[in-house]
Amino acid sequence: RLCQNLAFFAGDDFGEFCFVDERLDAGPIIAQAAVPVLDSDDEDTLAARILEQEHRIYTEAIRLVLGGNFRVEGRRVLRTT
Repeated sequence: RLCQNLAFFAGDDFGEFCFVDERLDAGPIIAQAAVPVLDSDDEDTLAARILEQEHRIYTEAIRLVLGGNFRVEGRRVLRTT
């Protein structure tokens, strides 16, 4: 929920999964989905839409990591097949 609140106040518009490192949400991004920030949004409505997209891309992120068909370049995770 912290990340979703930060997205609301920063005006960010994405949901993502990333590898964990020593900083909050700073590891290489495995999967990401755009989520529009609407003028009518409050923290709860934006959080719900971010969570919906995170649920959608969760399987994709897990499949990629478990399959091992990727390489990391900076903050990007690239498919290798």
